[in-house]
Amino acid sequence: MSRRVGSAVVRSRLKRQLREAVTAIGAGSGRHDVVVVARPGLGEAAEQHGFDWLIDELRPLLTIEGGEG
Repeated sequence: MSRRVGSAVVRSRLKRQLREAVTAIGAGSGRHDVVVVARPGLGEAAEQHGFDWLIDELRPLLTIEGGEG
């Protein structure tokens, strides 16, 4: 994760939240690798809108059509 995303504390928190969100969605089942590119501002947006918002934003991106997760 680029330093442009934020300080080390922000990047670590965001990585942790992204891992939890992928697990909550069910996309991290081990059958696929998941790569998320965090753009500058995502840390602040996730902090402002909350964890549920992050899950809602990731869900359409991580849903495989015609299958689970």
